[in-house]
Amino acid sequence: MVNNQDAVERALDMGHLWALMRSGRYWKLRRNGKTQTWKRDPSRFRILVKFGFSGGGEITQASEIGVANPQDRPAILVSEHDPNSPPPLGRGEKSEH
Repeated sequence: MVNNQDAVERALDMGHLWALMRSGRYWKLRRNGKTQTWKRDPSRFRILVKFGFSGGGEITQASEIGVANPQDRPAILVSEHDPNSPPPLGRGEKSEH
């Protein structure tokens, strides 16, 4: 689980944050404004995000974010690769085609 503000912002800025849609596919999240923080409670944060053509939402310290395993189907996923496509081939592996 990732719920550290710095880790979430880094993944978001690098384009590695994905959200699970009702269709079962993941869509890439993009930042939609600056991070909001609170002086009285420094552990609180809120990052507005957008996805697709007109979708939007927020990520907070309470958001459950999975790391690099789309098979577990977390609502928000951190992954360097598109979770909708097959995993990249390693060295020496051949494609099935």
